[in-house]
Amino acid sequence: MKTYAAVDIGTNTILMTIAKGTSPNDFEVLDDIHSIARLGEGVGKDGVISTAAFRRAEAILAEYRRIIIQHKVDKVQAVGTSAMRDAANGSDIANLFSHTLSGDVKIIQGDEEAQLNFIGTVEDDVKSAVIDIGGGSTEIVIGESANIGIRISTSLGVVRLSEKFFRHDPPLASEVEAMANFIQNELINIDFAGFYGKTYAVAGTATSLAAIDLNLKMFDRELIHNYILPFHKIDAIASQLLSMPSKNIETEYNIPPKRADVLPAGAMILKEITCAMSRDKVIVSCNGLRYGVLKQMLAGSF
Repeated sequence: MKTYAAVDIGTNTILMTIAKGTSPNDFEVLDDIHSIARLGEGVGKDGVISTAAFRRAEAILAEYRRIIIQHKVDKVQAVGTSAMRDAANGSDIANLFSHTLSGDVKIIQGDEEAQLNFIGTVEDDVKSAVIDIGGGSTEIVIGESANIGIRISTSLGVVRLSEKFFRHDPPLASEVEAMANFIQNELINIDFAGFYGKTYAVAGTATSLAAIDLNLKMFDRELIHNYILPFHKIDAIASQLLSMPSKNIETEYNIPPKRADVLPAGAMILKEITCAMSRDKVIVSCNGLRYGVLKQMLAGSF
């Protein structure tokens, strides 16, 4: 039985899942690791991944490589998302990361990212939507039994929007309003009419909001995965976060520094998308993109 490592190199976080198995429906997770690199810091403004951001990410990937060796992984597959596809030096960075990991690093486009998110998140045949709020982009996928009906990639990333709109900590009411208008304008041309079924929210924003609602002091996958987060709670938590300095978000909710400063934007994005879709709740998933990569590796597609 082979062992696989799937790595998601995102705009804000770098995640790795190590598993052994024989098929997409038959595998055992051996390790699941989350780290924050803020690789996309300044990409929206400068158009390149900075040396400081590269070094933060490289150090994380070097540690991941140590863990990969420890688990005697047979195959490593990493994917780069918004920051790496938007940056002028993204391909060069991918090549350097490939060397650090001793594995393939593929920069994926928004459509492929959306599809992999759906594959990694939805575990039944019920018509479902997956909302993946990332640092540089947000993907929305609607489908059934891995048949994708709607696949959308937007520029609504928590790092991107925080850098674009928030100049104060906490943000001014005028900054919040400007961001809300921007998000609403981005969503206005997306037709969600007639959608029914489950709605999942994946990645750090959703899991952090679930942890806050659960009043957790430490991340607990068992409690957070598949947690039902009602819209009125998303709305209330978003309002609370937008009124707090990021230092208070860190200390009160035990949120890491490089997530605390962008979590208010993430909460706003989730609130506006859930509202646009007319959903009264979302199901929070701890899986997502890296699990989609893992399942494709197990299927022999990567």
